[in-house]
Amino acid sequence: MAAISLPGLAAAAQTGPASAEDGWLLKQQSSLGGRIDFTITDTAIRMDGLTCGFTVISRAPDWKICVYRTDTKEMGFLNLAQWRDWNTSTVGSTDECTLDKPISRKKITLQGLNLPAYLYTFPGEVSTSALFQTEKPREFSCYLVQTCALSRAPQVSKLQCELFNCVPLDGVLMSCLGQLKDSQERNWEIRTISLKRLKAIPTATFSIPSTYKKLKSMPQQFKFKSMANSLDEMGGMLNLGESERRPRIRR
Repeated sequence: MAAISLPGLAAAAQTGPASAEDGWLLKQQSSLGGRIDFTITDTAIRMDGLTCGFTVISRAPDWKICVYRTDTKEMGFLNLAQWRDWNTSTVGSTDECTLDKPISRKKITLQGLNLPAYLYTFPGEVSTSALFQTEKPREFSCYLVQTCALSRAPQVSKLQCELFNCVPLDGVLMSCLGQLKDSQERNWEIRTISLKRLKAIPTATFSIPSTYKKLKSMPQQFKFKSMANSLDEMGGMLNLGESERRPRIRR
């Protein structure tokens, strides 16, 4: 297969404490979750959901997962076994790209990266219409997923893949294209905006807030809290979910 270019691949390095680790800054966009930035090393991962307003930190040796929001100053914890279930789509009226069982896998070359990389093919599906859309559901014949070994820790690729509702793969998920059955056109579901090599990432990058309120449980809606509030307000204005009430006429 021909070499595949990644947009924004930069060789520039950022400096930090001498005791810190080298790693990567991966900036991505998802059709469902919006912008997400990943800071990746061989012993830790940080995920910043810029669109939804959450941050996730997990690090060796226990890889306990901390999820927090700076807007509400709240935080909670999950373990590796709970992580994917927590990330399955809870918004039933939007497209959902489900990546459960790959059909095939082959080695590829990502231009500018001398690291193991793979192309996976997953079965397609019929997508649902997004909220307030009237267009017909689209049918995908398959999904094409590229991965790259940006970290030697399998926990890093597992956490990043499962954030996108994908089974753990060999390497970090770099892109996902859905191929339409009728036209064979390929639409992106997940794409890489830029990838930069970082030198000596400060250890504080992977620190956990010490003053935030700790939640006893972690509902799935916590990740979409700011979006959920906006939908609640919209629903209130439209009286969604309520039966129509006619005003009583006094005579």
